Amino acid sequence: MDTRAQLRSTRVFSQENLEKSEIARVMSCLQRELNDFSINKSNDELQKQSELVGSMFRLRLKELTDAKTGLDGQLEKTNQEISSVEDSLHQLREALAARMVQ
Repeated sequence: MDTRAQLRSTRVFSQENLEKSEIARVMSCLQRELNDFSINKSNDELQKQSELVGSMFRLRLKELTDAKTGLDGQLEKTNQEISSVEDSLHQLREALAARMVQ
């Protein structure tokens, strides 16, 4: 091969390498932008899920607190009724005992 042909071949090879490296650089930039978009989208979705879970947790906690308050009120009423029934039984026993003595 003569030197001119060799220089031309080298120039063509170099030009092809430059074109390929430019394509690779552009593809790398596009891939980076796509990755950034995907990460930001995933972050937004996770943030929304986190807020929703927190909101649902607070709502469930309020429901449980309200239910506990209601049950505590029912327990208090039941204890009062039991105490009232025990007092009535005590009075009946005393009345029976008084009748038995007569």
